[in-house]
Amino acid sequence: QRPIIKNFVTSEFKEINKILLGYSQSTLVKQKDKQPDPKILAQEVQYLDQRFNEALKSYNQFLTMTNDADEVAKFRDFKNIEERKYRSELVKVQSYIAQKAPNIQIKGNPMNKTEVTTTRPTTGIPTLLGADRMANEKEIIKAFEDNIISLSLDDTHVIAGLNNGKVACIYSNQKIEKFVTEELGDSPITAVLADTFDVKGKSLFYAGDQNGMLYALGERGELIDSVKVRDDPIFAIQDVEARKIWVYSDKGRSVVKLTNNKLEVVSSKPSKFSMNLDGSFFKDRKKGDFSLEEFECKVPSRVYGSPRVMLENEGEDYVNAIAYSTDSERFRRDLVEEKRALPILDIVGRGQSKVRKVELDAPVKQVLNCYIKAKGSRKDA
Repeated sequence: QRPIIKNFVTSEFKEINKILLGYSQSTLVKQKDKQPDPKILAQEVQYLDQRFNEALKSYNQFLTMTNDADEVAKFRDFKNIEERKYRSELVKVQSYIAQKAPNIQIKGNPMNKTEVTTTRPTTGIPTLLGADRMANEKEIIKAFEDNIISLSLDDTHVIAGLNNGKVACIYSNQKIEKFVTEELGDSPITAVLADTFDVKGKSLFYAGDQNGMLYALGERGELIDSVKVRDDPIFAIQDVEARKIWVYSDKGRSVVKLTNNKLEVVSSKPSKFSMNLDGSFFKDRKKGDFSLEEFECKVPSRVYGSPRVMLENEGEDYVNAIAYSTDSERFRRDLVEEKRALPILDIVGRGQSKVRKVELDAPVKQVLNCYIKAKGSRKDA
């Protein structure tokens, strides 16, 4: 099956991009009578998007069928190149559709090209969605040129880390773009943070990438400084006080300060906890098959699994949540991809005392604590 799947993925990517390029070029025609019909174009694009997603599924299936690292690396590079082409041309076509007929959306089976609704614009490119809690209605806040890998927000901003190494920032209330940086590095932005201790008009943002690089950004996205913090992907960044952050990766945590616009790594600590593939938990990093990083999960994280949460009472009316998460490739490869990860969330108290197990339909990937200390915001939790 391996060569069959590989050939299918290769031919699908190339054919889809060839067709999409033709559609993209057709939108550049200046004669109105020769311009493509936006309704028909939207239908075709949705069908191509379905095909592309199926090809991506087959690509992921292929990765589970081979242990040849060189073959995987070459095929991944091919996929990344084709996906960038696809996203780039898709943005152009979607922009044309939005300009000519902003309310078009295809509904139902993408193969059924008769049903059309006008509730909101078509999707198909990476987008940031907002939702009304009461009405449960979604809206597109912003469309991006590449996949969103990480997110963070403060009281005025939503910041997104993109797969192409860029960082984008949106005003959360007005839903308009504040800035999009140039590529900060040559790898995806796996963690971002909108600093909650900054001063209005002098906003601070942090971004961490897959290679362990940390970037500090200013009010308009200008690069203040960068430093190598970890040797593996950064999966979360937490602000602990003004210009001081904790940076997490699968191998541990680093404390970083921004002093006189220079990033300084103050200290680094390895992971203290670990877990076996069978779910056994250890208070020693060396005993388990993969490490678990302990962090306050009030910040978003991009991790492969979070099998445990510790709840700590702080005063009479606040409970802090500590997540035990892993970004281990072994966890992803041997448990997640093989569908062997346990669909259980262990809830523990201080000292890892057992409280209960929560059984779910699927393994827990991320945990986010929305119940914050500010009483005025608790109704949003």
